[in-house]
Amino acid sequence: MELALAGAAPPNFRNVDELTWQQLEALDRDRTVCVCAVSALEVHGPHLPIGSDLHQACWLADETGRRFAVDHPDWTVLRYPPLPIGTDELPLPGSINSPPRTVYRVVRALGDQLARAGFRYVAITNAHGGPRHAAALEAACRRVSRRHGIAMFSPAIRALHPMVSGKKFAEVEALIGRELGSDERRGLISGEHAGTWETSWYLAQRPDLVAPEYKSLAEDHPPPLRWLERLGRRLGGQPATEADPASEGALSLGQLLVTLAGSLGWLLNARTGYGRGGARVSYSGWPAVATADVGRAYAELPVRMCLEDLEGVTSGRLDPLDVRSIASDPFVIQPYFPRVVFAALGLVAALALWLLL
Repeated sequence: MELALAGAAPPNFRNVDELTWQQLEALDRDRTVCVCAVSALEVHGPHLPIGSDLHQACWLADETGRRFAVDHPDWTVLRYPPLPIGTDELPLPGSINSPPRTVYRVVRALGDQLARAGFRYVAITNAHGGPRHAAALEAACRRVSRRHGIAMFSPAIRALHPMVSGKKFAEVEALIGRELGSDERRGLISGEHAGTWETSWYLAQRPDLVAPEYKSLAEDHPPPLRWLERLGRRLGGQPATEADPASEGALSLGQLLVTLAGSLGWLLNARTGYGRGGARVSYSGWPAVATADVGRAYAELPVRMCLEDLEGVTSGRLDPLDVRSIASDPFVIQPYFPRVVFAALGLVAALALWLLL
């Protein structure tokens, strides 16, 4: 799907698949940025297209790259074709899910090849909120950066999370020129999967792809695993609708458990044969309160944040390893978590056996 950029693409913004080998070889590697969208094909309610996450990731890559190219005419921005791959997707017919290790290997392979071709700056964008998906992208970028000494980074979740968690309300209001209503505020923190934010984005960017029934879609959420949610709340976690938008900091254990309770409950609800929670839920949030002006803010503000990171990395002010999101650190969502756990258990067992002998 082609999305209209905010302005004309300059001549130094190039589609890599349209270049010859000689044209590619002629580029100054120290003044070339490669951008690539890597995001999911996933069911997004009854009203949004399956390519929602991929479309938004492409917008982030293309518009961030275009603006950088305009501001830096002595640089080249290479747009790579998007990679429609993701993990932690809603398991309904139409979603295309891959294991976290597959996502990690694909992005790492891309980075390895770009590094071997001499490119020094690679930005990976994403709009899929699956925790292991974001973790796999960021882990792959860090691995490539360390192994080859280049700057490969993924700024998208770092830019999108403050939006969907309510930390950018003031900036949204300044951009749209009005205060957000109480229903809008609730909708904007009640869920980001085909909810108010994403439906608004499409009303602004491609209203023809929004099914009219969005206006009648009430707030809905997947049924969480109650016991896990209760444990998370005892440890200080809160559901999105009760969380404090002003809160900052890394994801706490309690919040991680609350989030995991929702994700696992949704998986059980969606999988055919479980029948958990009644009818299958295909969105989380409140689509009916979406508006085009909020969608324009949702399209604009993350681009500004991604561009800020890109400017920081290419100027040397920002270490690419410091471009981190809430998905960067939790151990249990990293792409090789199960293998690491089994290896650790094996070492413990081997040590115990050695001591017994």
